Amino acid sequence: MRISRLFGAMSSLLMVSSAFMLSGCVVDREHTVDRPVPYEGYYDHEHHRWYHENAWVVCDVHDPHCPA
Repeated sequence: MRISRLFGAMSSLLMVSSAFMLSGCVVDREHTVDRPVPYEGYYDHEHHRWYHENAWVVCDVHDPHCPA
């Protein structure tokens, strides 16, 4: 009886610790510190474009959203 209780406690501890470890291993490769999450109106200085309606828009001469 004592061994079965010990086995049950150990197996439940193993399952809980596995769940905690696996839930912390999610990595979002698309959004990092180097590449910030784009939001509506975000201007990307490096590529001279801005984010509008879930897409990048390249700036042109007459675009009011882009700096001159």
